[in-house]
Amino acid sequence: MTKGKLLLMIVVLGMIVINIIPTGSSQVLTSERILNIRLDHILHYMIWLGFAWLWVFSRICDIRFFQRHELFKYAALLFLTPLLCEYLQKMVPYRSFNPVDLIYNFLGAGLAFIFILLSKAQEKRY
Repeated sequence: MTKGKLLLMIVVLGMIVINIIPTGSSQVLTSERILNIRLDHILHYMIWLGFAWLWVFSRICDIRFFQRHELFKYAALLFLTPLLCEYLQKMVPYRSFNPVDLIYNFLGAGLAFIFILLSKAQEKRY
């Protein structure tokens, strides 16, 4: 296994754990609001930006996750992981599937993908 695939596997497993195991009181996260948006929804949105940071980090360290079709495979992983995380929450007794959380997950993944595309375009320029 290459160091790129190992790094990617660790990050994806970490994302899954972070999304499934609660890290605080859900009442605090659902009652707090920023610009009239629940704090837990903002966190669902922001967590997927980690994939953009990982992509940029991999470029700086000259790490490749896949030998061929890297952007396509990475994007598929980026958009399938939030779906998997929400689905796995159905299986955990104290968690539940929430379609609104899934929407915020996808919005965050979409923003991460835009940053990845911008990074890739910048990479081609130099």
